[in-house]
Amino acid sequence: MIKRSVLAATTAGTCLVALSVTLAGPAGAATNRQVHMAANLSAADSGSTAVSYDPELAPLGARIAVAVVGGGAGPTEVTLDVSGLLADRAYVAHTHGNPCGATAADAGPAENGVRLDLQTDGDGAAHGETEIPSGSPRSVVVHDGAAAEGTGVACITLPGR
Repeated sequence: MIKRSVLAATTAGTCLVALSVTLAGPAGAATNRQVHMAANLSAADSGSTAVSYDPELAPLGARIAVAVVGGGAGPTEVTLDVSGLLADRAYVAHTHGNPCGATAADAGPAENGVRLDLQTDGDGAAHGETEIPSGSPRSVVVHDGAAAEGTGVACITLPGR
């Protein structure tokens, strides 16, 4: 079993990142991947782990937490928690194959048909979870659920596959 945990913070306090990765299984067997990533949103051009592409819909400092468990022979469970977004608003999240970049399009197309419908409460918090057949996403993009095209408003990068 390999386990790695990291906690980092900037002096300005705008970016707080927590990461825990666990890989378990006997040698030669399919690996069960567990990734837990949480970060506060920073500006899209900051190069941060979690970025906001639209601070009006995904305010700087809002928090995104993702857990990805699986990726071996069985299904992969993806859990998403957000806080500090706009209150009482619809958002949609998708897993993507590339890390976050300066624009939401940098994350590439959505993978595995994953769609997490989120409805924030009065405090701007929401929780969603889904199961995908297999895979190890590189990012989760949160989209504006009210927009016809679902514009990407925030993204969190997950550790490499």
